[in-house]
Amino acid sequence: IQVTIPASTAGFAVQVQPSTTAGDVVFFAATSSQYDTGLTYQVDAIATVHALDGPHLLLGSGAVGFLNSAAPPQKLIFDNTLASPVDIQILVGRKVP
Repeated sequence: IQVTIPASTAGFAVQVQPSTTAGDVVFFAATSSQYDTGLTYQVDAIATVHALDGPHLLLGSGAVGFLNSAAPPQKLIFDNTLASPVDIQILVGRKVP
């Protein structure tokens, strides 16, 4: 998935995958054209805020579970407090059904 998060934007939702089966997502990567603590995201409806201050790479369903322990991540909600837009790349790998 490639998206551009506009400057000074809150609540920009990005659907990343549809599965709700626990352990189904085994790979997650989020990279950006700019890294900063002013670029953050939340996973689904969980209150924990993650700063995208460097590439985020999680390998294995246990590691991906750190994002959401109840279900695989389905939606990321970004806030960009920076003065410029940011290009985000997200890659999610799921088990073969």
